[in-house]
Amino acid sequence: MSLVPRPPDTGPRPIVRVITVHSDRGPYMVAHRGGAGLAPENTCSAIVQSSFYRPHFYEVDIRHTRDGIAVCIHDDALDRTTDLSGAVADFSFEQIDMADAGGWFDEFFAGEKIPTLDRVLDCANPDPLLIEIKERDISAERCRAIADLLAEKKDISSVIISFHREALETWREIDPDRRTGYLVREPDDYMFDGPHEMVGIASGVLTQEIVDKLQESGKAVNVYTVNENYDKFINMG
Repeated sequence: MSLVPRPPDTGPRPIVRVITVHSDRGPYMVAHRGGAGLAPENTCSAIVQSSFYRPHFYEVDIRHTRDGIAVCIHDDALDRTTDLSGAVADFSFEQIDMADAGGWFDEFFAGEKIPTLDRVLDCANPDPLLIEIKERDISAERCRAIADLLAEKKDISSVIISFHREALETWREIDPDRRTGYLVREPDDYMFDGPHEMVGIASGVLTQEIVDKLQESGKAVNVYTVNENYDKFINMG
């Protein structure tokens, strides 16, 4: 499968989230699931395609195979985005590496592989990732393996994010120095009081009051998923 992309024929609408950052740097653009509107989600082709728009971060989802390899896939099952059926955790990496993760999106991407986190880091280099841990009960051992990989790549900019407090707490026990982000669908006290540096919150529930309180708490604010009406959220500060 060639990673030479077709030039995108649309604007950045399919790929962005806006992050309103409490700094002078202003809003950030993030390629969601690597660039899911432009190529099969969570693949190297998605990252290559979305690189035309120069996002500040590429967001990818991480799960582990039966034998403990970190791979980039959103769902806990393979069915929606590959030609295999069943839970990611039930397959070895050797089995998952044979899956077609692109044909469902477009025949141009047939044969696209589910990438490892290692491969995605190389593909995105030198740009950072938002690495979303999908597993609530991720082990310290697996967090250590990811932390070691990031250290090996000399990656100091990628951010670990998750909807699961438990996953973030496990991560911080292993790597307390890396920035983390807590994702929420509904506001809760932990998003203001937790030790994370960033909060990602659904656009439908974000208010000016929440932005102000998060910024007073020293948190950067990531609003997802914003594909239009950017100014509404940028103007919140």
